[in-house]
Amino acid sequence: MWMEEHHSVANHYWPSPFTVLAGFATRTSRVTLGTDIAVAAFYHPVRLAEDVALLDVMSGGRAVLGIALGYKPDEFALYGVDLARRGARFEEQLEIVRGLWTRDRVSFKGTYYTVEGRLEPRPVQTPHPPLWIGGWGDLTLRRAATLGDNWIPGPTAELPRLI
Repeated sequence: MWMEEHHSVANHYWPSPFTVLAGFATRTSRVTLGTDIAVAAFYHPVRLAEDVALLDVMSGGRAVLGIALGYKPDEFALYGVDLARRGARFEEQLEIVRGLWTRDRVSFKGTYYTVEGRLEPRPVQTPHPPLWIGGWGDLTLRRAATLGDNWIPGPTAELPRLI
């Protein structure tokens, strides 16, 4: 089961993909439960790490975090998030999330986030739930190769050129 995330869309009922996937976790036992995609800019990295870790625990290790920068100006305006700074913020978020999932304690001071502490509960999957990075540009592919475990190409990705 894969859930997308968008906001302020008429007749679109998936603004909270982790809530929906948690519901599926209680009613299924074998299917993968992933986001395709969650918009990173709308989450603090600690909350993101906690939500995915809890989904992984609830599902017995079936969670996949598909995540991307986001691109819709109206969604960024709704959240009061600067669209122009999303790339650098994204890289910090991924470093923090991965650290919280894999280390006993995290001490991070970056440009956008300062995090000190530990995550409980920890994910079931080791070393962590799969981290898939979504999008369609050159930078997205680089980030997927260096920061993620897989790539989710967007619908407009120029696959022959990117691959």
